[in-house]
Amino acid sequence: MRALILTLPLLVATLPAGDDAAPITAATLESHARFLASDEMRGRDTGSKEAMRAARYIAETLDDAGLKGAGDHGSYLQAVPLFELVANGTPYIDTQPRGGEGLDLFAHGEHFSIYRNPASKAKALSIVRVPAGGPLPSPDAAIALDFEGSRREAKQLLEAAGIEDGAGYGLIVLRGSSSDGKPRSSVRTGRLSRGFAESNTAPAWIVARGELKKSLESGRLTSISFDGACELAPVEAANVVARIPGVGTPERPELAQEVVVISAHYDHIGVVPDDRKAPLGADGEPDRIFNGADDDASGVACVLEVARVLAAGTPQAREVVILLATGEEKGLLGTEHYLDFPAAPLERTIANLNVEMIGRADAQIGGAGQVWFTGPDETNLIAAFNAAGVSVSRDPYPDQNYYKRSDNYAFVKRGVIGQTFSTYDGHGDYHQVTDEPDTLDYDHMAGATQITLDAIRLVTSGAITPQWAPDQGPPEPR
Repeated sequence: MRALILTLPLLVATLPAGDDAAPITAATLESHARFLASDEMRGRDTGSKEAMRAARYIAETLDDAGLKGAGDHGSYLQAVPLFELVANGTPYIDTQPRGGEGLDLFAHGEHFSIYRNPASKAKALSIVRVPAGGPLPSPDAAIALDFEGSRREAKQLLEAAGIEDGAGYGLIVLRGSSSDGKPRSSVRTGRLSRGFAESNTAPAWIVARGELKKSLESGRLTSISFDGACELAPVEAANVVARIPGVGTPERPELAQEVVVISAHYDHIGVVPDDRKAPLGADGEPDRIFNGADDDASGVACVLEVARVLAAGTPQAREVVILLATGEEKGLLGTEHYLDFPAAPLERTIANLNVEMIGRADAQIGGAGQVWFTGPDETNLIAAFNAAGVSVSRDPYPDQNYYKRSDNYAFVKRGVIGQTFSTYDGHGDYHQVTDEPDTLDYDHMAGATQITLDAIRLVTSGAITPQWAPDQGPPEPR
């Protein structure tokens, strides 16, 4: 499905853009979006060479705009250590029966499935049964915990003991169905994980079923060995991070120490795998590339223009960090890494203002050039924007829970206010090969980017201070 392309006059900034900043134009936004969402970028899948090419393009654009690198060693790139799950055989479990000779072998899929950390291996672990209410034995890499209770109860016992992901034990065994399943040759590959956590510090979690479950329940097994027959192979991935120093105001010089993170994610979901039939594109021909024009090349283009104008214009009172993150589509991987290694301490970060999918006008909020804002009741921001004369609409789709579905929510979970500007209207090209650059309304994007800039400048200038609304706030710390 193509979006309705409105033939409006070219929209430019309607408010002063800053001392020396050229106005925002549809043409500039289109140039950024068409590059990032071109077929040559092959969907910007996290960990791909095309994603790194996109990162370098973004870095060069920020450099041209005069921002300072805030990534590794003062560069614009912040390496995100990611690892891809690669299979090298068929997972298996073997066990030592009590009082018996030889080993009982159990098959992947038929007798067990792997719930977590498949790259882990374990040899001849003693099996320790854990009742539903506990207690847990002390962590020991030579034992396998066999939980009688549910998966939830097992997690609660480990969390109550302060043991993250079962670290310190050799294997976590959960109980599943009493019937055998279907054999599987290998684990599902291609999944990405951060760092070495899965292979070095956390054991595999398996779900026993059929004959393996019965053998565990009978108590006839004394030891168990596990091999997921896979490994974690490093892949190259990076966030792009830049900064604009704050200068404070004569009345409030301390504002220079406060930080506003402006973000969007530049990754998308890549290409249709070779073993799957390619869906039809907008032209009716097979198309293998998920271009991700609206999701989220449009948001990146907006942030690049906001960054350019802020850097060229009147110095901002608060420090600005620009974060173009990778791995959003894989579970906010890039933003989570940034939050672990931020360009400025999180205790100085007062807000994350994120941009996600502004490429098409949303009739629900008045159409072309208008913007809506997630989590409107969580903070004072939307009311403050509108009171200052910057028209920002409430999220018209609260039932879709968009507030918790983008990078902003990673900040919220760390105690930092985080909200997203968007104009996504639920169009049918979301995560489809039909999300192409030709479907975007670049005149609309110019107006939406201007409103986003005007709202952001109210925060970075010190005119508005983000605050949680009464009785609102972040979830409990992780």
